[in-house]
Amino acid sequence: MSLNIFIISFSVKKVKYIILFFIVFSSISGIAQHRYENLPRFDKKRVRFGFLLGFENLNFRLKTNDDFAKQDTVFSMNPESSPGFQIGIYSCLKILPNNLDLRFVPSITFGNRGINYGIRTPKSEIFYVTKSIEATTVNFPLDLKFITLRLTNARGYLLAGTQYSVDIIQKKKKENDNLDEYHLKTEKSDFSYSFGGGFEFYLTLFKLTTEAKVSFGVNDLLQHDNTVYTRYINSLKSRTFQISFIFE
Repeated sequence: MSLNIFIISFSVKKVKYIILFFIVFSSISGIAQHRYENLPRFDKKRVRFGFLLGFENLNFRLKTNDDFAKQDTVFSMNPESSPGFQIGIYSCLKILPNNLDLRFVPSITFGNRGINYGIRTPKSEIFYVTKSIEATTVNFPLDLKFITLRLTNARGYLLAGTQYSVDIIQKKKKENDNLDEYHLKTEKSDFSYSFGGGFEFYLTLFKLTTEAKVSFGVNDLLQHDNTVYTRYINSLKSRTFQISFIFE
């Protein structure tokens, strides 16, 4: 089943993600908050493990160069977001009791993103084309997690961290003079920083965490091969918005 059932275009999608996040929080908190504590000794563990399921909005941050305003061929370049899906293994190390954790969540992401171009031909004809970039990346994020005090069966947290990602099935793009068949080429690895927060719910048998996180790439991912699709781009960096569910 297509992930588009869960996630639609970026501008609308971001709002729906947030709404979904707080609906889940409200519904589960009603279950989790009763007079007795579930899993009272859970947080005394020095190291904890679990797994993560995440839905992502994958996008780019595009910056044009000075030549873009001086030419007539490409009149628009707009990043186009796409849905993604992530699964990962969750591990968490307690640094300060009840206040600070260090977590490592190696994961794999399936998805794609692209750029929509507006092109003007020498005959002043106009057409639009989207160049998509498919990727399957292995991610190695390391986050610091700042946690609030537990309130019966729930608590909140903020996090900040970094992530190294590698595209493990990067395809070799065909060298072709036909621009209709041209593929954007990107670098294999990326480095990013991220911020986010979430809520933890202590249920009867396990702990469930709902989390929202945004990540910003540091590296310019584009391979500048001097075609009409890359000539006027100064940098192309990743941007990701993610809603995750963590089970411990």
